[in-house]
Parts: sequence; structure tokens; C-alpha cells
Amino acid sequence: RDTGGKYFDNIAEPEAINKEIQGLTGAYYVLGYYIDEKWDGKFHRIRVGAKRRDCRVLGQTGYFNPKPFSEYSANEKFFHLIDLALSDKSHLQEASDLPVLVLPYEIKEKIALFIMAKLPPERIEEMGGAKEEFITLVFNNQNDVVALLRKEIGKRPPPGADVFISSSVQLPSGKYECRVVLRDMTTGKGARGSSHITAPEESQSGLILFPFLLLKSGTGSSIPEDEGGTRNETKGVRLSDVYPFDRAKYCPVIGTVERTNLSLFALVRCQVAGPIRPEISFSGYASYASSGEKTAVSTRVINSTNQEGALIYFLEFATGELKPGQWSLHISVEEAHSKQRVTTRRDFLVE
Repeated sequence: RDTGGKYFDNIAEPEAINKEIQGLTGAYYVLGYYIDEKWDGKFHRIRVGAKRRDCRVLGQTGYFNPKPFSEYSANEKFFHLIDLALSDKSHLQEASDLPVLVLPYEIKEKIALFIMAKLPPERIEEMGGAKEEFITLVFNNQNDVVALLRKEIGKRPPPGADVFISSSVQLPSGKYECRVVLRDMTTGKGARGSSHITAPEESQSGLILFPFLLLKSGTGSSIPEDEGGTRNETKGVRLSDVYPFDRAKYCPVIGTVERTNLSLFALVRCQVAGPIRPEISFSGYASYASSGEKTAVSTRVINSTNQEGALIYFLEFATGELKPGQWSLHISVEEAHSKQRVTTRRDFLVE
């Protein structure tokens, strides 16, 4: 009643209730009028009536003026965050989209997810404040929240730089949806994104190949590392710990690649069970989504490292100039002793 609605208490008569609901919602008017919007948070009552005596009007009883985000209570800020993260169309704030990449990997015989979002320069300008918070929510296949991570980012990147922000969390094998929100802590402006991933089983036998991190040549990228605000099972795990590369020369590919990039690079994590020193070889090709055509690419191993049982290879793929459109880079890994061969791929858009 306070919000202009109607409460049905007699649940033993669903047919009668349904008939009344159909009658109430079967005909309606949408009324619009100009208001003098002020950022004071005050409530304004609305009264709508009909001249006919036998008519009864049901409608919204009023509205609140917006107020500055800095004046939100803790609960209001939390609901604002949930609305940003979960709603396909946020009711409280216009939100920008963020490209998101999720990579599963194994650390100390436990499966973890590395979640990274790309914030383009224009999004940084839209945020406008001096400090942002980065929130990661992970849902299982039952839509239950299994992880909620938060960190504050106080360092502003240099002008014109893409920003890559990340979190890491250990989870059992299964299917997950990862949603991220970047929110300005002063203005409340936000950006969000999501991605689905399947975390593999732990401690598989034979050759294990994890999804690879795709890189392109280029400088000017800023990748803030953890600054102490993240609370999760893999606290302190940074991008450079899982996928080490020279950030002055390369930056991650999340979504798009410029047509001028004639070479792509990849950091491939794999593991081989058993006492024999593995002999790994690589091959690859690029496929064009619209036609299915395949383009051969030459593969070169730049270097390799052994990190807590994981073999990390830094590869270069000479692709030549790829025409605009959706592409996939396929990487095959073969172990010489077992003859086992596994393949994985990454999709990207050439602009």
C-alpha cells in the first residue's frame, strides 16, 4: 500500500487472485511530466486520480531525488554494487561494459581462476575519480555466490593507457560465471563485465594444457598489481606470478587486436606427470570465423621457465596481416615420449 501496490493474502484462491491481477494490469496509462531534479535525495509524493467516481487508480506513490554517491549509506552502496553486478540493465547507474578474461591454472596442486578485466582509456576518463574499487563475484552452476573479492586501486594510470586489473581465487572443478565491477569510490560511476569458464579437474595424469594468455607487442599498458585489498585463498598472487612477461614490451589481448600486429605471442602453462623430463613441441594455426578458412602460422619458442611444477613457455606466432573480423588462434602441444597431443584456442577480434 505504501508503494502503490496491492497485497493478496488469501493464497487458497489462486484463480480468483489471478483474475484480479489480470484485471488490474490489463489496462494502464503511462504518464510523464517534467520535474526539477535536484541532487538532494528528498522524497516527492505523486498523486494521480480519475474524474470518474467508479474508477480507482493504482500507481507509484512518489519518487526520490538522486543524491551524491558520497552520501550513500553503507547499505545503499552495497545495493548499488549488487545492482551494477547482477542486473542486465542497471536501475541505479548507467554502466559501461568491460572485456573480461578468465584463465584456470594449477597452483600447489589446487585449481585456481585468474580473472582479468581490461579498462580502455575512454572508460578511465568516464570514471573521473581518484580511487576505484575492483569487485569480483564468482557464481557456480547453481547461481550461488562462491567468491566475492574486493580491492582498492589508488594509483592512476598514465593517460592513454589500457589498464588490466586482476584477481585470483581457488575453487573446485566445475562451471562458473565470473562477474567484475569497477566502481569509482567518489562518484559511484561503474563499469562491469562477465565471462564463463570451466575449471578442470585437479592432478590429471599425462600432459595437462591450460588455456593460454594471448599477448601483443606494444607499450603504454599499465597493469596495477594487488595493493592489499583482496581477500581470497590466493592472496598475493599477481599476474606476473602466473604469467610472467615483460610489461614494457607486451600487453594482454582481451577482445581485440589491431590489424597492424603481424605477430602474436602466447604464454602457455602446461604440466607433464611422471619423472621423465618432457620434450614439448608446439604448432598452431589461425582460423577465420565467418568462412572457416585456416591460416598457417610459424611458431617460435622465445623462452621457457619451470614454476612450481608448471612449465611456462613464451611463444611467438608470425600471423602476417589478418583481415578484420573474428579469429581463433589454435595451439597444439605434443610430448615426445608419450606422443600425447592436446590443443587449445583463444578467440579474438581483428580491427
